[in-house]
Amino acid sequence: MQLAGQDEEEAKTSANNVLQLETIFAINNMTEEESRDPRNSFYKMNLQELIKIAPSFNWKNYFDALGLKNTNEINVVPPDFFGSFAEAVKHNQLDVWKNYLKWCVVNKAAPYMDDTYANENFNFFQRILNGITAMKPRLQRVLDAEQSYLGWALAKE
Repeated sequence: MQLAGQDEEEAKTSANNVLQLETIFAINNMTEEESRDPRNSFYKMNLQELIKIAPSFNWKNYFDALGLKNTNEINVVPPDFFGSFAEAVKHNQLDVWKNYLKWCVVNKAAPYMDDTYANENFNFFQRILNGITAMKPRLQRVLDAEQSYLGWALAKE
């Protein structure tokens, strides 16, 4: 977040807030094993049922803003996540969400930005978390991303 313009103290606060939200979401999401079971992929409900499990978020306004005013069926996967999300909305100030969304954008775009962002992203997510020692050249990263988006992902080496 410092690279994105926050001073050191703001960046530390943002990092703590992001970690808090991501932890809540992870705890209330499916495990990898659970997500592989096709039976866990379909929790269809109507808007009123979604409002029951996650009442502290205005789902009607959300779907209306998306142009989905007459949504009859919603696949809520997994339901526990939506309840925890709604509670997080209720208990966190707007600035926390602004910083979280800023982090999401920077984090997602970092591998494709200038070397400062790409290197920092690689250092944490690949080197520290996954033990990968060398970053692929930019051209290879771009090609890999495009192939993945097109559904042409090649088998991993």
